[in-house]
Amino acid sequence: GMAHWPVSKTLSLLGVAILVHLIVMTSLADRGPADEGTGDRPKRSVDPKRHRGSENTLAQDQNGRAAVFATENSTVVTAQITSTATLPCVVRKFGTGVVSWIRRKDFQLLTVGLATYSSDDRFMVEHARHLQNWGLQIHKV
Repeated sequence: GMAHWPVSKTLSLLGVAILVHLIVMTSLADRGPADEGTGDRPKRSVDPKRHRGSENTLAQDQNGRAAVFATENSTVVTAQITSTATLPCVVRKFGTGVVSWIRRKDFQLLTVGLATYSSDDRFMVEHARHLQNWGLQIHKV
């Protein structure tokens, strides 16, 4: 049957999901010679008044288009013990941006883009480009 996680484990997973929304990075597009050395970077705006609900705008690309998180901040994921859980992270209008996952309890960097930086091999990004999803898979929960 389904096992319910203790509240602390559920809150930790929710914390990770919320933190990923705060750790969105935009990558720089290729620039022409006229732009080299100008120091212009994509603008990233974190406005606490706008960081509510499912339409969270955090980053902008070179053209000023804002990336929007389509996943609810309070998403609850339930999984059977020893199975694989996937924490969703859908980002719309993201262009060439990269999502990073950080574990809240110890602020450990887990992933950047598709690369896993954790020594814990249970963590892996499941990126479905056509779905604009950067889900974090946690094996053997």
